Amino acid sequence: MPPLSPHRFNASLLLEGILEDTILEGTLAVKWAEIDAHICSSGGLQGCPSQSKGSNAQIREHKMCDHRSQLLPELSCGSAVFLNVSEQGYVAFDGLTHHLLRKFALRWASGSTLFDEQIDPRALYLRDLGGCPTRVSGCNQSERLGIYCHQRAVSRRNKVRWSGQEWVEQLDCVRTPLLEDWFGVRQPLQKALPGGEANRRILSRHYWNAREPGARFQGLDKLCEAPAPVVDNLLQQGTPSPQPLTVALHLRLGDRMDNDEYLMAQLADFHPLVLLVAELKLQLQPSHDLRAQLMSDSPAATLEQVLCSMLNFSVSARRSVAPADGTPAHELLQLSGGRLPTSLWLDVPAAPNCLHAIHCMAAADVLLRSNQSDHTAELAGFVSRGHALRYDHTDPNRMTAEQLASSLIRGGAPVLGSQ
Repeated sequence: MPPLSPHRFNASLLLEGILEDTILEGTLAVKWAEIDAHICSSGGLQGCPSQSKGSNAQIREHKMCDHRSQLLPELSCGSAVFLNVSEQGYVAFDGLTHHLLRKFALRWASGSTLFDEQIDPRALYLRDLGGCPTRVSGCNQSERLGIYCHQRAVSRRNKVRWSGQEWVEQLDCVRTPLLEDWFGVRQPLQKALPGGEANRRILSRHYWNAREPGARFQGLDKLCEAPAPVVDNLLQQGTPSPQPLTVALHLRLGDRMDNDEYLMAQLADFHPLVLLVAELKLQLQPSHDLRAQLMSDSPAATLEQVLCSMLNFSVSARRSVAPADGTPAHELLQLSGGRLPTSLWLDVPAAPNCLHAIHCMAAADVLLRSNQSDHTAELAGFVSRGHALRYDHTDPNRMTAEQLASSLIRGGAPVLGSQ
């Protein structure tokens, strides 16, 4: 794999610079030989469970695991099966965020880990394979990193068995910190996590404790902040606020662009979210600024095309901002039309790494997602430090922009018809 880019920050800590570079780096060119060598040398991955004579659910689980293992490339060390199976049984690793959400929702036995290595025809997560940013002065291989890859096209999933390199070439891969570090759960859990809201609060507390001053991931909020003063001049409405209210949205396009059913269902629910944000902007004026941030796995040019051609918005102005300090570039799109009650600037940060997108959505004052929102937004809501709200535009008791604005101005949690 290529080394990380040169250190781009005047960070006080070398580690902070390594982590920032890791999150902002973009996709990697990964070779199958590296993955093969890692798996064969580590011995940390197990195969599918033996054929069960138990319940119908156990038998279905075995068949699903066996089917997926047959689609994976064979290893040089002789085993064609290298899916991870935990003590709780096989759970398909069909993507990082969906997988973690299911793990967070379960009760895990004492000593179990939330972040073991996983390989599936759709995705993989491997630890200690990320290497070290050798071009960062002073790096001594002490920073352990991993890689996460996700198959980029829905239509090609689970169809054929690729050779190793052919399979890798269907993946988008990024370098990541070790996930237990990123989510703040460094040691194995000492007791089972409760389910539901209590579970969410526990993981959210762990996540933000790792970002307190002096902690490992301090200061990474700047990777989400829109650059000033350009954005201030564009987005400011009414009286300037010391801390403008940030509302985050998420739109997944990448692997859904070739599946009309998925795409149209998602866009049908996304359009009302944009309308709600524009109405919220009007309700907050003139006392508060609103900054709408759109996180996506696709570049701003693709988003603009979809917003205009499929949702009937118009982009009446655009600005590109590339800060000199190396923090993410931002594309600013001014939307009008499409039944918007007022024009709305969308701030679209470049976020090639899903962990970057998760963090920015979790750091927002309000994260709005629909019933069709991607699991990335759902996981961000799981660790959100603000208000993570599910908006169902078909619900007759759904919240209004006026209700949401009133609740936010008071500083309380919004009272909603659906969350």
